[in-house]
Amino acid sequence: MQDQAMTPTTQTGEQTMVSTGGLFVNPVGIAIADNGALFIVDDFGRQVVGVDPVTGQQTLISFSGHFLNPFGIAIDAQGDLIISDVIADSVIRVDSTTGVQTVASSDGDFIDPFGIAIGPNGDLVIADANASGGSGAVIVVDPQTGMQSILSSGGSFFNPVGVAVDSNGDIFIGDANGSKVIRVDATGLQLGSLLDFTLYSRRFPQSLTCKIKQ
Repeated sequence: MQDQAMTPTTQTGEQTMVSTGGLFVNPVGIAIADNGALFIVDDFGRQVVGVDPVTGQQTLISFSGHFLNPFGIAIDAQGDLIISDVIADSVIRVDSTTGVQTVASSDGDFIDPFGIAIGPNGDLVIADANASGGSGAVIVVDPQTGMQSILSSGGSFFNPVGVAVDSNGDIFIGDANGSKVIRVDATGLQLGSLLDFTLYSRRFPQSLTCKIKQ
């Protein structure tokens, strides 16, 4: 059975095949550029694949190199792809045109960096499933220096893996083992669980995205 990439329409929820097979091995993360281009991170393939949203044509953007288990993907204001790698314990910057990889930050507080998002000020926000003694943490990385700081840990976290940031700087965490979505403010204060998925067997939030109103 081929791997498939599908998107629902915003009006009806109808699924439309965008791209399938080809370069895909195990696509796990996706980001959309300002021009509508899709960038997919594929962990088993150790690669980032670009997809034309109209034709579905796939293009290999970057592969191997620093990638060991790339998982999360975000796009910064310069159009660079920012990738979190669970096994490499790294955040890797990829030039979306040339595919050149640069390690933006590694090791330090990272144990299992899964999800990644860009804050309103350009900071990199990472959900690490097992940082801070195993309870998981939100780690903020300075995109210029690579300096890491733990913004929030413990509390309601059990296995934070998904992350999104809204225009106010509030952070939303998808916690897999906790089966919850948790709001964290810009100071690191956990403001409580927005959703609880414990009633739904095997349905755990592993990725999040925010739609920001202009």
